[in-house]
Amino acid sequence: MYVPPEGKLIRDIESSWVLLEKAEHDRELALREELVRFVSQKLLRLYLLFYVNLSNTFIDQLQWHLVGEQSFRRRQQRLPKCHLTS
Repeated sequence: MYVPPEGKLIRDIESSWVLLEKAEHDRELALREELVRFVSQKLLRLYLLFYVNLSNTFIDQLQWHLVGEQSFRRRQQRLPKCHLTS
C-alpha cells in the first residue's frame, strides 16, 4: 500500500487549496477597492478642473466688464497662458 510523504496527503492539499482561495479572494477585494479609489479620484479631478475653468471664465468676463474690452484684451495678451488638461 502506497503512503504519500508528509505534506502530500489529500488533507494537506485541501488545506493548502483553502488558503490559496482565501488569498485569491482577499487580493480580488483589494484590487476592487483600489479601482473604486482610482475612479473616485479621477472623477474628483475632472470635477475640480471643470470648476477651475468655470471660475477662470467668470473672472475673465468680470474683468472685461470692469475694465472694458480694449484694456482687457491688452492685459490678457501680457499674461502667461495657463493650460489645464484633463
